[in-house]
Amino acid sequence: MNKNAIISVVSKQADGNDDGDIIEVVTPGKFYKQDDCYYAVYEETEISGMKGTTTTLKIDEEKFTLIRTELLILKWNLKNMKGN
Repeated sequence: MNKNAIISVVSKQADGNDDGDIIEVVTPGKFYKQDDCYYAVYEETEISGMKGTTTTLKIDEEKFTLIRTELLILKWNLKNMKGN
């Protein structure tokens, strides 16, 4: 069952030469559970530079997957790296 949600994503972008910048996105979207995974889905905006792109965060016990869909599909699998 899809539920309307306010999705907050906090990330840190670093190039290895500095501590990086913290970026926070707060946006309306959908949240649901399917099988043993949770999903958060939202539309990107002009501010992100990816207007027209749908972002899906797939979250399970082991990892989360970032999926961005527009003209092409970009899929990243990210594992929890404790201690960093």
